[in-house]
Amino acid sequence: MTESRSVTKLHSNDTLSSVEISLEGKILPPYVDENSLMRNIEGDLYGMCLIFPGTSVNEWLATNTLGFFTLVDLIAASIMEYCTIDMCPEMTAGDTQYYWIDEKNKKQKLPAPNHINLAMSYIQTQLQDRKIFPTKFGHEFSPDFIHVIKRMYRHMLQTIAHLYYHHFQILKELSLHCYLNSLLLHFAYFTKHFELLEIQDLEPLSDLIELLFKIDRNDSAGKKAE
Repeated sequence: MTESRSVTKLHSNDTLSSVEISLEGKILPPYVDENSLMRNIEGDLYGMCLIFPGTSVNEWLATNTLGFFTLVDLIAASIMEYCTIDMCPEMTAGDTQYYWIDEKNKKQKLPAPNHINLAMSYIQTQLQDRKIFPTKFGHEFSPDFIHVIKRMYRHMLQTIAHLYYHHFQILKELSLHCYLNSLLLHFAYFTKHFELLEIQDLEPLSDLIELLFKIDRNDSAGKKAE
């Protein structure tokens, strides 16, 4: 079950000043509190989402998708010994149940490690398909590119949500939570900017994302005021 938390003082980074943010009644994953929202990146993560001059939208999406996948896969792999069929018999994020939909459009309820493994394998397969992700100059992207990209981001979001709800404590113990926080903040900015996810996709982490956005805006405002 999810827990309602009221967070008052938050530190996104030891070198940044604290900010007062009221989140009375907001829903955050278990173990997420004011002491666990540090990030390992201080830069302008929203600015990093903006397309470089001379780059096409599809090229930018492809490049960033590879980067996001690499990070999600690395963080997920780091806790897989704690995400077993016995420990995580279903792919969930709190009260949200995720289903695997196969190539025949059949919905299946799988254990979390199986679901995540299929999701990561699916993404890697798409990234290696040169019809979808062309690497040679002049080759066009597949007409299905955006559809495939959106599915890939849903899989990554579901994996991130599962990590927050069911493995955040071990990530804290391994000092990996700051990497996950930075990843989610950048991921949320990027998917919002390019409209890659639906509101319902983000629902399990919506309050946490709102919190990270607020902290980031406060941090940016504080730097500009210096």
